[in-house]
Amino acid sequence: GAGRAVASQAGRAAAGEALAARGAGALGPARHADGRPVWPDGATGSISHGHGVALAVVGAAAPDGSSGLGLDVERRDALPLGDATFVFDEHELAWAAAQDRPDEAATAVWAVKEAAFKAWNEAAAGTLPPIDPQRHVHVTIGDAVEGHGGHGGPGTRPVRAVARHELADAVTAPARGDLWWIDDLVVVAVAYAPTRSSNPFR
Repeated sequence: GAGRAVASQAGRAAAGEALAARGAGALGPARHADGRPVWPDGATGSISHGHGVALAVVGAAAPDGSSGLGLDVERRDALPLGDATFVFDEHELAWAAAQDRPDEAATAVWAVKEAAFKAWNEAAAGTLPPIDPQRHVHVTIGDAVEGHGGHGGPGTRPVRAVARHELADAVTAPARGDLWWIDDLVVVAVAYAPTRSSNPFR
């Protein structure tokens, strides 16, 4: 509807500002067949919008196109733990259940899965096979970075998403990045590159 079109325009505007800040080319109106933006030469990125915000992350693309970024924004309690049974593995369920705010923790795990899929799919030029979030993606969320908050504030946590089972044939390295709880939102940004081992957001 009209609201989604406005949100999409806001996301593309955010991407344009981020590209300009890097001195990269402009984001044109073209889209790939699957809806992904066509990023300027030498750049890659991701856009997420919803819940009254529109965000974008951009970076340098690998020369061979084998890298991608993924971004997701969710309401803190978008996925209650009780609804996560069919999309989380047993380790993810146990981790979320052990946190002070299980519903927020479950939403964070889901946001990492979403961001990782976007990063992997961008690196695969939109050809990533259909994904089962329970069987294909395993997420770990680290402790809050020293000097920052936890669930209660805008603290940063390192995140990692690993491809499992059939999907592992298409994805050869983890997606890594950061997670923030900001006001009533959870925001996750991750990067994927087959040879990258460090966290590009820190």
